[in-house]
Amino acid sequence: MKATQITIDAAIRNADALLRMEGMHPSTEVLDECRRVLSGEISHEQYIAKLREKFMETEHVAVQS
Repeated sequence: MKATQITIDAAIRNADALLRMEGMHPSTEVLDECRRVLSGEISHEQYIAKLREKFMETEHVAVQS
């Protein structure tokens, strides 16, 4: 299990570095959610549903402003 965690952490660090080279700055929350998907804690579908929910909340607040 320890070797798997190191591989997931390395993948997250690599993805973070690649995004930053492209000028994007992923939040800690996004990286943590990606770690949860890679570790099998949540499914990809659950992650996408959570992103959609968060996006809809953000859009709802923007429309009300």
